[in-house]
Amino acid sequence: MRRGYMVLLLVSLACTPALLHAQSNDEAWIERYMDERTSVAAPVSRGPGSGDRIEVDDLPRFVGYSVRLGLSNGRSRQGVIESADARRVVLIAQLSGGRASLTLSRAQIVSAQLE
Repeated sequence: MRRGYMVLLLVSLACTPALLHAQSNDEAWIERYMDERTSVAAPVSRGPGSGDRIEVDDLPRFVGYSVRLGLSNGRSRQGVIESADARRVVLIAQLSGGRASLTLSRAQIVSAQLE
């Protein structure tokens, strides 16, 4: 029984330096990796987000986005752009009874903002 404990103790003592060496190698690798990542990181450019104003001419690029459109009569409409082209914008709007598809002339739209 004592012999088993002795063997276990000797094996663990023999492995300890190797484990310490491996741990220091890991730490050195992590330090190098983090230095490389921070030194070459490019600035993050954010995409369009909520509240950003967008040009009315750019509405076709934002199909599927939720927007608030300012109209020439002073009102605004909020919804998701279903389609847009040079002449019109189709907006899916949430109304009290459900959803409605609103077709707006581009001439009616004076401003646009992402929601």
